Amino acid sequence: MKLDDISSTEQDIIKEISTPIMHARNWIIFIGVMLFIMGLIIAYTIVDVVICWIPIWMGILLLQVSEQINIAKRKGIKFNLLLSLSK
Repeated sequence: MKLDDISSTEQDIIKEISTPIMHARNWIIFIGVMLFIMGLIIAYTIVDVVICWIPIWMGILLLQVSEQINIAKRKGIKFNLLLSLSK
């Protein structure tokens, strides 16, 4: 086997593994944006300023996951798949 064949096979496997997560990508983006907006709304209340960073941070993480899974699906890069699953 050539090195190119192994790389191509690995890329195909990465693309196949990332397909189910890619199908949920729109929902991940939606939930991420809604959590971010919810955190901003919570930040406007004086009492909840301490905890407003939690939904904002969760929203940012979900948006990063959606971007990494998109790259993993398009290019078949193992690092992006692992990065999206580790968040």
